[in-house]
Amino acid sequence: MKKLFAILLVAMFALPALAQDRPELTLKQKLVVAEAATALVTGPIVLPIAVVTGQREALCTAIQMPPIRLRSCFDNNSEGRDQCPCGNWLRVIPLIRDHLQEKSQ
Repeated sequence: MKKLFAILLVAMFALPALAQDRPELTLKQKLVVAEAATALVTGPIVLPIAVVTGQREALCTAIQMPPIRLRSCFDNNSEGRDQCPCGNWLRVIPLIRDHLQEKSQ
């Protein structure tokens, strides 16, 4: 009974705090969050595969923005910096989808 009372007491004070209006994210902020989440989920899988197969520069070229550039922004000697500074990890999703569709055929 004491536990139930404690749960009800906590819920009574916690629920109004959780129901507060939070500021809405802008479209640009949503895209940044989506790109970061995609990089965190796919990066640890895609990047080692690209390194082992020698396709790091091809990966950078495939995910760079805008899609049509005269030359790749790949930096092989990045020394801790971003190796593909103009890359957008959201562009890796269609690449993975296309690769999986080719494998299933």
